[in-house]
Amino acid sequence: MSISVSSRSASSYAFSSSSPNVLGAQKVVVVTQGTIANRDFNDLIVPTLRALENMDVVVVALTGRADADIGAVPSNAYVADFIPLDHLLPHTDVMVSNGGYGGAQQALNHGVPLVLAGESEDKIEVTARTAKTGAAINLATGKPSVDALRNAVEQVLHDPAFLQHARRLQSKYRMLDVFAEVDATVEELSRDAL
Repeated sequence: MSISVSSRSASSYAFSSSSPNVLGAQKVVVVTQGTIANRDFNDLIVPTLRALENMDVVVVALTGRADADIGAVPSNAYVADFIPLDHLLPHTDVMVSNGGYGGAQQALNHGVPLVLAGESEDKIEVTARTAKTGAAINLATGKPSVDALRNAVEQVLHDPAFLQHARRLQSKYRMLDVFAEVDATVEELSRDAL
């Protein structure tokens, strides 16, 4: 089933009544290929849907494109072109991602562990560094197999260390006030320019 949503809160997204319940689900897995490396959904989204179709999870696949065609969607999955991650991640247990910097940072900011599979742009660095924190599994490929994805998601869901590491990083993010830091830097640069 494919849906397009543009609402402002996770509880008000127009999920159809025949779709799985994201907000009430025991386990939610989000999969995304980001906004740039999303030309071929057979790289990550389609194999993730196949890997998780028989698991007791609800899968939310974010395509980043309104014209996405990913074929048949399993009964435990939604496909949407866009849902703001800040609204979806508080309900998410694992995020499967191609390792884009923005998505990985948002997941960690919400304390969500990751399964990463990406090799383009900055993704080799992001996937390696995120896995080194203990908050992610790096599949070290841009085109993981169905079995590798299933095994990695199961490992992250069942090994509490991934969640603990993700939550540790979340607490560090919470200690930072990015806007105050930017403001102080601009203020300092303005004084120096005078």
